[in-house]
Amino acid sequence: MLAHETVIAEGDSYPEGESGDLAVGYYTRAGGSWRLIPVESRAEAEAKFRAVIGQPDVLRVVLADGPHAGRSSAVTWIARCNGGDDWSILEETEGMRTHRPRD
Repeated sequence: MLAHETVIAEGDSYPEGESGDLAVGYYTRAGGSWRLIPVESRAEAEAKFRAVIGQPDVLRVVLADGPHAGRSSAVTWIARCNGGDDWSILEETEGMRTHRPRD
């Protein structure tokens, strides 16, 4: 289990975790890094996800397409570890779906 919030340089992989670990991720507004916050449960992940979206240091992008075109969206997500540094995104904002800094 991740012990604490982890700051990760852009381009680096997810940190090592155990299968089933949950975390909330977001890209920082200043750029160059992203953060992963460990949580104990899916309910805690949902609550932290909603809280992180409103933080001022979270990267926001203006959506170019879709029903929310022209609006800004935070680049945040919920991830689950499949073991080691293999993580899957369970939920993500429109900003994360359209921006995908890690791709």
